[in-house]
Amino acid sequence: MQIQQEQAKHPLYSIFNIRYSKAMNYKILLRIGINTGIGVVLIGVWLKLVNISEIVRALEVVNPLIVIPCIGLLVILTIFRSLRLKIFLSQFEVSFKDLLNLNFLSQLLSFLIPIRAGEITKSVYLTTQYKIPLTRAL
Repeated sequence: MQIQQEQAKHPLYSIFNIRYSKAMNYKILLRIGINTGIGVVLIGVWLKLVNISEIVRALEVVNPLIVIPCIGLLVILTIFRSLRLKIFLSQFEVSFKDLLNLNFLSQLLSFLIPIRAGEITKSVYLTTQYKIPLTRAL
């Protein structure tokens, strides 16, 4: 009972709702550190390849009356994609909130990395977190 109370106080438990041991705690921190390092490297590569001043110049001429409805449509389409995925994965217990967040992440990665990395990430996440066969998750 004492261990369960300590685990409930742990920040990782409250965020991810997981039970942990000390060894698992180090593994999680190592994993977070590695993922953060990879993210920093990828952002560095992106900053080397992208001309920020060119992006700023392009954004200065954008008409907000066109962009705002487009963003709204993008959000609506993502909601429909999440609903469709929820129907396809109805035999698995995946929450709509997780699917919605996963679809937004997938779109972000697909915009940033042009090799359909978002779809791959979505499939890998569903396979590892929910034990959904990779062929079904794709």
